Amino acid sequence: SPEWSCAALTKTGNVGLDPGIAFDGADNPWVHFWDNNNLNLARLGGTGTRCALASGWACTTIHDEADSVGEYGGIAFDATGTAWIAYWGRTAKRTYVAHYVGSASGNGCGPGESSDWACSTLDASPDVGAFWVGIAIRPAGTWGTGGPWVSYFDRQSGALKVAILKT
Repeated sequence: SPEWSCAALTKTGNVGLDPGIAFDGADNPWVHFWDNNNLNLARLGGTGTRCALASGWACTTIHDEADSVGEYGGIAFDATGTAWIAYWGRTAKRTYVAHYVGSASGNGCGPGESSDWACSTLDASPDVGAFWVGIAIRPAGTWGTGGPWVSYFDRQSGALKVAILKT
């Protein structure tokens, strides 16, 4: 299309499923995606392993485990520049949240993960988060110091839910 400039980032297996994009404070795009098994990230100007088809981009696996994770996610940045990703795990049928901590100081998110990330289970109730997960960062003010809010669908109860990070 003459209106758009398109670039391929990587192509290994089923990459690029359920993607989301947000820009950090330096205007660099971060693209999360599911590869039919793991939650991954492509980051323009990032450090680490280069993406297969775009040398200016770094690609990393955030959450890698036997549980197929990374579907139906969203990404947002908080006021300090921290990236937050909410997503669903197919096998465990749970909703997870990963946040970027950098400098290999994270607890990791599975056996093949990047330790630049810390992950936690948002909701371990059966069958939550499938098909619909959203994340936004609330500004500081009435609701406290600011932080991530996650909306998701509880398939078992048929309810829309919102989770707020306790600060």
